[in-house]
Amino acid sequence: MKGITNCSVCKSKLDAEALNTELNKYYPFCSKKCQNRDLGNWVFENYRVPSSEVVYEAENREGGVGDEGND
Repeated sequence: MKGITNCSVCKSKLDAEALNTELNKYYPFCSKKCQNRDLGNWVFENYRVPSSEVVYEAENREGGVGDEGND
């Protein structure tokens, strides 16, 4: 594989010929720092996978599930 690719986080250039070497053991990132930044983005939900599923913010709304209604 020849060419140049970019770090997934900081977009710095990575030599595609060196991807599987000790020089770039963090591929597709340029460093441990970028690898950790990407992990943090997933942990703090900065990245989202598209879905057609409806997500409800609260199930216990007035008149909703779990509402006793017996005053």
